[in-house]
Amino acid sequence: MGPFAPLALLSSAAAVLRLECRITCLVLHSNLGAGVILQVVALASRLVAAPQSVHHTWLLAIRVLVVAVGQQYCWDIVNQLVSVEEDRVNKPYRPITAGLVSVSGAYRRWGLSWCLFGWISRTLSGGSGLLFFVLSQAWVFLCYVHPGWNHWFARNAFPAGWTYLTFRLLDATVCSRWPQLHTAPKFDLILALWDLATVHLQEFHDVDGDRKINRRTLPVILSGPGRRLLRQTTAATIVLLGCAVVRWGWKLASHCHTAGMCVGLLISGILHVAGAVVVGIRCAREDPSKEEDERTYKVYYVLTAYCAMFFLSFLNTSEGTQS
Repeated sequence: MGPFAPLALLSSAAAVLRLECRITCLVLHSNLGAGVILQVVALASRLVAAPQSVHHTWLLAIRVLVVAVGQQYCWDIVNQLVSVEEDRVNKPYRPITAGLVSVSGAYRRWGLSWCLFGWISRTLSGGSGLLFFVLSQAWVFLCYVHPGWNHWFARNAFPAGWTYLTFRLLDATVCSRWPQLHTAPKFDLILALWDLATVHLQEFHDVDGDRKINRRTLPVILSGPGRRLLRQTTAATIVLLGCAVVRWGWKLASHCHTAGMCVGLLISGILHVAGAVVVGIRCAREDPSKEEDERTYKVYYVLTAYCAMFFLSFLNTSEGTQS
């Protein structure tokens, strides 16, 4: 072995590491707002409603970020394995379609990620965290691999179930060290049901790829007039649900104990309803472009969901102080 062999070995290892980091970023990229960032915002909503020390906040953020990256990676690698043909049309930058990873390489990463992030969930989130991680991955397997239901309802049911299990994993991660930040399951269930009723809005900008692989989403199944009616119905549902949830929350917290809590509920509620109205208007427009539909989902819809999380966190904290 020559004198420069260790340097060559280190250089090769660094190149492999850089490639793996690039692959990981591309795996996470398209669903980042509804994955890792969603969980970070969920943590932020808890901390705004119930502030902690700077030291505890940093520790919480690191733990949640690690678990969130693992949770999203385990879902997205499967999602991309079963939708290669769709990604050639809709998302050609993803690692498999871009030629950075072979299908067999993606399968190896899937198996490794289950083992690695299962262990991380157990370490950082405890036994209940591991349970919710396993349940979420079982839900991914059922919806994407076997039997992999090709039905429009399954396209809505998966994000709803995933949202609920992910936020229960988040709660387990937070409460393993800071139980005072516990969120009642009913608030995660409300967000999951909101997802169930409205998340098919994401299908409008993916219709070409979905049609190519015969994925039975609502925009693919419905004809032109039916698709217009679906847009109008979805728009009305988003606005009405937003108003109903905020009205219910304000009524539930009508005797909140602190001015800060009341202001938080008021502002987050107004922002959620305003976001729902903007999403509804954009969704109901006649023949928007693919780019406009994608922006409606990835920007306006996701921001509206973030406002809902802040509202529900204030409501959870308000309910805790009253009990």
